[in-house]
Amino acid sequence: MMSQTLQHLRVLDLGQLAAGPLISTFLADLGADVIKIEPPGGDLVRSFPPHIKGESLPHLGLNRAKRLCTLDLKNAEHAARLHAMVREADVLVESFRPGVMDRLGFGYEALSERNPQLIYCSVSAYGAHSPRAGTPGVDGMIQAASGLMSITGSADGEPSKIQAPIVDMTTGQLGTMAVLAALLERAQSGKGRHLNVSLFGAALQVGLWPLQAIANTGEVPLRCGSGAPYATPNEAYPARDGWLMVAAYQPARWTALCLALGNSPLAVDSRFSTLADRLQNRPALFEELASIFKKETVAFWISKLEEVDVMCTPIHDYGALLEDASLDARSYLTEADHPKAGRLTLMRPFFDMVTGEGSQGVAVFADCSEEEPSWRPRT
Repeated sequence: MMSQTLQHLRVLDLGQLAAGPLISTFLADLGADVIKIEPPGGDLVRSFPPHIKGESLPHLGLNRAKRLCTLDLKNAEHAARLHAMVREADVLVESFRPGVMDRLGFGYEALSERNPQLIYCSVSAYGAHSPRAGTPGVDGMIQAASGLMSITGSADGEPSKIQAPIVDMTTGQLGTMAVLAALLERAQSGKGRHLNVSLFGAALQVGLWPLQAIANTGEVPLRCGSGAPYATPNEAYPARDGWLMVAAYQPARWTALCLALGNSPLAVDSRFSTLADRLQNRPALFEELASIFKKETVAFWISKLEEVDVMCTPIHDYGALLEDASLDARSYLTEADHPKAGRLTLMRPFFDMVTGEGSQGVAVFADCSEEEPSWRPRT
């Protein structure tokens, strides 16, 4: 069954795009009653493909287990309805530019007077107190601004964006942690709190290693394709019929890799004796290993390397991922009914409460009337 850990929690979601809505999605996964407020015409994500019977799959995935409501915050009657909901809410999540909610009359100071216990989570591109506080930004822009794109891609290629919205996802996760911590604090103090979470700050957390490296050594991190700047071999290699990822940088696994390659002379090559040696001679090592891996298939090498406990995996596209029974990716998916799109396959909640029965899915999608949006009874 879906977790009901937070079943007493009431959450208002005024988030847009991905990062803000993900916070309330994760809270809904834990059982919270979440009502998402969308502007007339709906959240922009509704226009994002692919669509099933007119419904955006990204929008459905970001808003699973929520009830959706359309309100125009500039309309006095609609604003009054939202104010009434705020009085009984535990958490409010918003992702407008800093200052917008204040101008609309829904800033933290105004709402905390009505509800002193309200946890108010603001999500913005660069942070409310940043010199760039008023600058808009989305996942790709923040990947560029934060340095992530400078270390993504091949060594001699152009900067590359991680195609999955990793900054949005990380911001959602960190924002959820902040909300849960504030709820624990409120249980002791009885008071709410204003939280500020930024995409930029989340991106810096993702880049913790390279950022700390340059801050302390002055050495600029460089792109190294599928490799890692701190260890090799730890990258993708071409086989006869595809690609595989191999990680054998630990001393025992380096020895095991050389054994699996048929007692390769690499084992006694002074250029590759230690990790430091291998990092210094990374291009030469890649060429040596690639020339060997190209002689056989991916399946052949996976079998050989697993025999000696060398970490390895085929490089999957998403179609292959779903077909690989050993990874059991389909167990992370579930089915849910949507009133317009019908039966859908979506991500399960991000956790497993280990009940012995497994997670049984997400709540059925539902719209609540904009005339009388209301909370479900607390049980």
